[in-house]
Amino acid sequence: MIYLNNKITGTKKSIGWDISSQDWAWSSSEGISYMDWILGDEYQQNSVESILRIYGKEVKELIPENYSIMLRSLNLDSKANILKILGPKYSQVIKSQLIECAEWLHSRKEDQYIRFYQDTNKLLTQLQPAKIDLTRYRSIMNMGIDLGTEPYIDEDGTYKIPPPIYSRDRSKTGRFSIVKGVRALTMQASHRNILKDAWQLDFEALEPRFLLSLLGKSVSGDFYTWVGEQCGFKTMSRAQIKLAVISSMYGHKTQIPEVTRVLGLDVFEKELEKDVVNGWTRNWFGRPLNVKDVTGRHLVSLWLQSTAAEASVLGFQTFLRDNPNVTPHWLIHDAMIYSCDSQLEPRGSIIIEYNGMKITMPYKIGRVE
Repeated sequence: MIYLNNKITGTKKSIGWDISSQDWAWSSSEGISYMDWILGDEYQQNSVESILRIYGKEVKELIPENYSIMLRSLNLDSKANILKILGPKYSQVIKSQLIECAEWLHSRKEDQYIRFYQDTNKLLTQLQPAKIDLTRYRSIMNMGIDLGTEPYIDEDGTYKIPPPIYSRDRSKTGRFSIVKGVRALTMQASHRNILKDAWQLDFEALEPRFLLSLLGKSVSGDFYTWVGEQCGFKTMSRAQIKLAVISSMYGHKTQIPEVTRVLGLDVFEKELEKDVVNGWTRNWFGRPLNVKDVTGRHLVSLWLQSTAAEASVLGFQTFLRDNPNVTPHWLIHDAMIYSCDSQLEPRGSIIIEYNGMKITMPYKIGRVE
């Protein structure tokens, strides 16, 4: 089913189009599942607009700007029936858009990424408000730093801030961006101490580890120490080895031949270029990627960042499934801020399974302070 955002109709229930029965139906919010789509609200979990952007499709303006200006000038609230106000001709346009989107989605019902996107988007609905230290919060605000949100007092008397609203379609790779709420992605790490009783999980060297796993290899222990041993870097520090890996993977001017060999970057680069068709390819999870004019190591970089972003989401979901006492608050690319009623082991690993492969993702946990 595909439903129209009920802010457009000004009703408690949402009107939807069922392409199987070729009929309209009303549903309460409880009756809309994560497998359904919503048109007209880009903040919804399964926004039609978001999936269209990912596939490079045109996102039509649901309410033309001149109509929006008129509605704002009339001071109409979210309960107004916009369809009724704008008249039957506009209602027909909306219905046509719903049907058109339903047909497009139905024609791609076998596309593996669309199902993957719906399944992993459930993670965003699990995010919960976080407790904050009001004194620290105010001190940062007094420094002229806008954190993007205001705290509120919960029923238990604690100060909290709501989780950010994330998007997975605003960046080319699918890495998270924040469209509303606390600026968790750009906040200085030292400012995260506004949170009380919070912990941070970080996946370690996720991108190069994932690349290596595709070659059938896994590394136990510190990844960059292993690279140094494999490459014979006896005098280089860990930080220098990490820089060598990053510069070699992502197409910087400084390429390290030993790193290229150990990670199989040249072979991988050629295989990725073969998969590009009409300027498009897909990451390991099937997400479409617009890679027009992107070649060589830059193609590796884009593909790998996109794949790692999806792997992080699966990893977080697996961690939460295995640790039901954990409450997630923020996602910061390959890190997750959470609270928990008991301290977890500082190091561990997650195994994700997809496309017939098992990928090991080591992580570390530290207190946010």
